[in-house]
Amino acid sequence: MTLFIFYPSKMNSLFTDPLIHIKDKDTVKRKISKFSLDKLQIVSDFDSTITQDNGHTSWSLFSKSWLMPDEYIKERDDYFKYYYPFEIDATLSFEKKDFLMREWWTKHLELFIKYKLNINIIDKIIQKDSFVDFRHWMKEFMDISATLNIPFIILSAWITNTINEFLSYKEAQFDNIHIVSNELKFDNDWFCVGINKDIIIHSENKDEHDMPAHIQEMVKWKTDIILLWDSLTDTKMIDEELREWALKIWFLAEMKNHSKDKFMDSFDIVIASNYDSLRVPEMVLELIK
Repeated sequence: MTLFIFYPSKMNSLFTDPLIHIKDKDTVKRKISKFSLDKLQIVSDFDSTITQDNGHTSWSLFSKSWLMPDEYIKERDDYFKYYYPFEIDATLSFEKKDFLMREWWTKHLELFIKYKLNINIIDKIIQKDSFVDFRHWMKEFMDISATLNIPFIILSAWITNTINEFLSYKEAQFDNIHIVSNELKFDNDWFCVGINKDIIIHSENKDEHDMPAHIQEMVKWKTDIILLWDSLTDTKMIDEELREWALKIWFLAEMKNHSKDKFMDSFDIVIASNYDSLRVPEMVLELIK
């Protein structure tokens, strides 16, 4: 596990890397200097945030692995073609998009049951590094958070079982990590038979209020927040009254780099990389006293 070391020069590194974009440096300095470790929590998306943005979306892995039947792949692809345009349509109301995304996630989960997803397939997908891997330096960031016992909440529209398997495989399954996601249920033969909660978490409804009561109680006084995400809707992962002073770090896909100025109006730090965290989250922790 990485040892915690304080590096005063790290602040300058944040402001000089050409792939790290910060519009208001004074605000970033003020937020970091205000933070204290005993009040700190980390709230993060998983897909393309903790992991690399390599073109393999979390739910597409089951079809791209070719470990599921052809019939599953066809039905899954048909759903994607129909629902994905709604997911990226900025003109839809939240209510309409929320309904459509719940419908999409539900139908995909039903495919897992219909085509008998076995837990061994999750293991095989995770063990193929070309499908899913850490952003560079994210493992070290999680190591430090564990050393400091900072609550690290992964709020994801992915699948809890897959996230757990990934963290276990990468030796990053620490006690300070808490996963709020969609947990699949399996029968005695390890075939999927459903999901362990009534509410499906999808790309549009990640909300800290959906966290289990014991996690909400644990972070109640943790008002200093580092928020990591790659989607505009992920700001809702924390309470509105805490958003202003949260340090918001945005991972910008390289294909969207031309629009980085727009994102810099809303986010404290914009990192223009599909594969790297550029040590930014790690450096932020090293600056907090």
